[in-house]
Amino acid sequence: MIRTYKMGVCSTTQPSVEEFFKDNPDKPYSALRSHALEQSPCYPIIGAKPAGRHIMYYCEICHPEFANDPAVANINLSCIEHHCKYKDPDRHKAEIFSRISGLALIPGETG
Repeated sequence: MIRTYKMGVCSTTQPSVEEFFKDNPDKPYSALRSHALEQSPCYPIIGAKPAGRHIMYYCEICHPEFANDPAVANINLSCIEHHCKYKDPDRHKAEIFSRISGLALIPGETG
């Protein structure tokens, strides 16, 4: 998490994709502070579907067809972020960057 101060007010932002995927084997996993899906470093690869009064999150790479299966979907965004960070992290990170760079292209242009 990054803290910035402007005019005496502290605000926090979520880590970048690179910072999120950095791993320190000497420290246990620490979930990110409560945040919206759009603020997640894994946002490009996390799907969300309504499930009653909750939202079910799932990894679009590993389990897109199981969005409503509780074995692979979860109402806790941090559980899906943990999955992205520790289950084949290179694959997840590469797909995040691929989707981010795809969004950055101007329609009709090739990268």
